[in-house]
Amino acid sequence: MPLASLLVVAAAYMLGSIPTGYLLVRFVRKQDIRTIGSGNIGATNVLRSGARGLGAATFLLDVLKGCAAVGLGAALAPYLMPNEPVRNVEALAAVCAVLGHMFPVWLGFRGGKGVATGFGVFLIAAPWAALAAISVFGIILALSRFVSLGSILGAASFPIFAWFLVQGNKPAFFIAAQAIVALLIIANITRTFAACSPERKADLAAGPRRESPHEPCRCSRFRRMGTAIALSLYRRGGHEITLWSHSVDEARQIDDARENILFLPGYRLPANLPVTADIGRWRRRKSSSRSFHPNSCAPR
Repeated sequence: MPLASLLVVAAAYMLGSIPTGYLLVRFVRKQDIRTIGSGNIGATNVLRSGARGLGAATFLLDVLKGCAAVGLGAALAPYLMPNEPVRNVEALAAVCAVLGHMFPVWLGFRGGKGVATGFGVFLIAAPWAALAAISVFGIILALSRFVSLGSILGAASFPIFAWFLVQGNKPAFFIAAQAIVALLIIANITRTFAACSPERKADLAAGPRRESPHEPCRCSRFRRMGTAIALSLYRRGGHEITLWSHSVDEARQIDDARENILFLPGYRLPANLPVTADIGRWRRRKSSSRSFHPNSCAPR
C-alpha cells in the first residue's frame, strides 16, 4: 500500500509539475516568462505579457493537467489501491498535482499559484462544486478586476460548495480540498506581498511623492495604478511623462489603441504621451528622472 501510494503521488506530481506557461513562452516567443511582469509562470502573467493566445493556452493546459492527474489516480486506484475508496485516491492525486504546479522540480521549485490546476483537479473530482467556485471567481474578478482577489475567494468557496454538492463518502476528499485551498490562499498572499522589500512597502504606505515642476518622470508597468498616476501627472502639467513596460508587444498594443484596455479601460491616453518598452534612455538619465512603481505590491 505505501508503494502504491507513492506511485500515485509521483505520477500526479509529475503531471502537475509540467511548466506549461514557461514552455509555451520559451518555444513560441523565445522568452523566459520568469523575467517578465510578475515573474509567475501561470496563465495570468503570460496573458499580461501581451500574449493573449498563449495565456489562454496556458490556462487550458494547466486545467487539463489537473484533470489528467485526478483521472489517472482514479484509473490506477482499482489496480494499485483496491481496498481504498476511489475518491480518496482522487484527493491524493489532486493535492500532489497542485503541489507539482506550485513547486515544479524543473524550475527550482518555483512555479505558479495553482489556481488553474486546482480548478482542473476539482472539475473531475467535484464538477458542480468546481463550477460554482469558478463562478465566484468570475463575479469577484468582474467587480474588482483583481485576479488574485478572485482566486482567493473562489478557492476559499470551494470547500463550502463541495460539502453541500458532493454526494457519498467525503471526509478524506473534504480534508484534501481544504489543504489545497489553504495552499492556494497562502501562495496568493505570499506572492502578493513578498515581491516588495520593507522599504518599498514603506514608500507605498507613505503615498506618492510630490514632484518639482518640470521634473521628468516615468511611470512603470501598464497596470491600473501605473496608468492612473501617469494620467494624473500628465493632466496636472509640469512633468515629462513616459509609460513603459517590460513587454514590447504590450507597449505596442497600448500605443496603437491609445488606451490601457486590459487594466484601465475607458481612459484614453493623450496622443503625445509616449509609450515604450525601451528604458535604456531613462537609465542614462537616472539622475534627473523619478521612477514610480505603484504596482510592485498590487495583486496581479
